[in-house]
Amino acid sequence: GTHPRRPREGFMISSRRHLPRSLPSHLLFASSLLLLSSSPLPVASMATSAKKSRGPEVWVVTGASRGLGLEWVRQATSRGHAVFAGCRTPASATDLQALATANPSLVTVLPLDVADETSVATFSDAVSGAEGAAGGVDVLVNNAGVATIPESVTTTTADNMRHHFGVNVLGPMLLTQRMLPLLKQKSGARAIMISTGLSSNEAMLSGGAMECCSYSVSKAAANMLWTQFATTAAEGVSFVTLHPGWVATDMGLSVGPAPVQPADSVAGMMRIVEEAKDGGLHGAFMAYDRRRVRY
Repeated sequence: GTHPRRPREGFMISSRRHLPRSLPSHLLFASSLLLLSSSPLPVASMATSAKKSRGPEVWVVTGASRGLGLEWVRQATSRGHAVFAGCRTPASATDLQALATANPSLVTVLPLDVADETSVATFSDAVSGAEGAAGGVDVLVNNAGVATIPESVTTTTADNMRHHFGVNVLGPMLLTQRMLPLLKQKSGARAIMISTGLSSNEAMLSGGAMECCSYSVSKAAANMLWTQFATTAAEGVSFVTLHPGWVATDMGLSVGPAPVQPADSVAGMMRIVEEAKDGGLHGAFMAYDRRRVRY
């Protein structure tokens, strides 16, 4: 397939061909099932959520113009949280702009191309200088990403791999570096990496293999990036990696009948973000349905 140089918001699909016949349709995104443990987290860890404050917070969400990103903004504002929503082309982000118009005191739409270091710096400066973020940021959601599916390890190019790393790894790294001082101002702050079951080595080796080389490799690197933040730079900020499931977004539907609706995926992830406020999920890799993901 072709390899566009710039990502669309949320996720980009550079090819809509079917996967090879050797991979049945029921195995598409099979890692969303195979990589999960057989049971959710213990009830003891769930009980801590009742102790958390549920007051208004300040959120930063990337890739916010459509799909999961838009749903993150929608559900965060429905809880009364103020959201700085980043997207590549705000002027064409019709649904996001409508949400901002309906919630002018809560939603601030800002241009952000995570593949562009200057854009990341400009966005970060805008958030840092905003009155609404004067007291810090409670939640950062690194949602923007790019995916070429299908893409074989035997035919991918260095150019495409670099592009995926630029969007899926370097973008979140640079943005998080700049947001970290704001996050550290808040008690119970959380930094979220939206990953994928397709980054799981165990799932791939257990029969859930799928031809998405640059996407899987870059997301696996993003997982380690988050582990690095969690173990060396957190200082009170909870770093959590989330797998949204096989979701009925442009990306998910391009490869089959995705069974999870964006609203359900984000609702599940929102519960995990709320639970993570006390630090009990720091360093965890969780699926939207609260199951642990195996690296």
